[in-house]
Amino acid sequence: MPFSSLPHEIILHICQYLSHDIHHLNSLLTVNRRLAILLTPVLLDAVCTPHLTERGMKAFYSAIEREDEAAVERLIKRGILQLAGTGRLLNDAIETQSEKVVRKLLEECGIEVGSISHDGQTPLSVAASCGNAPVMKLLLSQPGIDVNAGDADDELARKKLEARRTEDGRKGETVTGR
Repeated sequence: MPFSSLPHEIILHICQYLSHDIHHLNSLLTVNRRLAILLTPVLLDAVCTPHLTERGMKAFYSAIEREDEAAVERLIKRGILQLAGTGRLLNDAIETQSEKVVRKLLEECGIEVGSISHDGQTPLSVAASCGNAPVMKLLLSQPGIDVNAGDADDELARKKLEARRTEDGRKGETVTGR
């Protein structure tokens, strides 16, 4: 009997047994569309473990970008916010993701704009350092933003923002601050 002909319950049981090996799960997921629909929840659960935090973060960002509310909700329920840490998740999204993802983290996932990552960086400081003007504007529009908050190097976000304004001013771009 072909694997894909097995009842869903048996396939799910096998996949839960394999949940510690994400590569095997991913291989099963790519076999066909029917398995992809069936295995997505198992795969999402599998990435919510400490040794797969990076993959869990990528899955979370991807679900937000695709507007897959069910996957976002499942990852939140499985603890991705606590696993990755809200400061780390927000700062990583500022560096690597679109404004849409950062907005969703702030407005719908409840991550505080003042969250500080494990390495002591503030979100505004990270946005200013990487020159992400749309995200800087988004952060500056949030209630509770502190442009005078220092990061791990005692460098104020305000100073980084001013340096970025000066640099962007020469390029014709501006970021408004408070």
